[in-house]
Amino acid sequence: NVYRRSACRLSVVVPTWNEQRFISGLLKDLQAQSLPQDEYEIIVVDGGSTDGTLRIVQSYASRAENLRIAENRGRRSSSGKNIGASLARSPYLLFIDGHCRIPSKTMLADVLTTFDAGAQCVSRPQPLVTQGPGLVARSITLTRSTALAHVPGSMIFQSRVCWTDPASAGCGYTRDLFRLLGGFDEQFDACEDVDLNLRVRDLGVQAYHSPKFAVQYFARENWHALARQM
Repeated sequence: NVYRRSACRLSVVVPTWNEQRFISGLLKDLQAQSLPQDEYEIIVVDGGSTDGTLRIVQSYASRAENLRIAENRGRRSSSGKNIGASLARSPYLLFIDGHCRIPSKTMLADVLTTFDAGAQCVSRPQPLVTQGPGLVARSITLTRSTALAHVPGSMIFQSRVCWTDPASAGCGYTRDLFRLLGGFDEQFDACEDVDLNLRVRDLGVQAYHSPKFAVQYFARENWHALARQM
């Protein structure tokens, strides 16, 4: 492996578990970024997937020197993110779930520029897209995209550029800040990011929020899946 460790400036941590439907799209988006590949690394931390997720990731890793795979025996996203952060070679951490797409080819470059300018935390819009056909899937996407589904003041669907409370949409941190916070609380099997971001807020740190950092999430495709998520 001729990967140049000293050149790595941004670490992208991707926790996965049974994401075979989506992981290929995310990895394609990450590899298509404008940032030179020797300046960022992708760390996929898998929680014991029983579908084809690992096979897909391994296929990409065999062709990409900046992609590494780690095992998450704790299975939860919180422990997966902590493992990825512990393996990071760069001063900045960005967390992206395995079931996302990245609409902008300059997203990583824009995040890195923001960190280099002095931000300790970045925040992003997370618009929903429909993953299945039919009225139910579209209805879930539309409903989850309204104020009914989020607390007042949430930045998840806000596209303005501003400094903001990190609580609702913080997604990236300097490694020093992340270590100061002690990482994600692994007791959480959901909303571990909210807990971490509340601790960021308690330190008086604001997040730089921009649509340039946006990722698209796939909404649940039926009422049963939505109920499980909630």
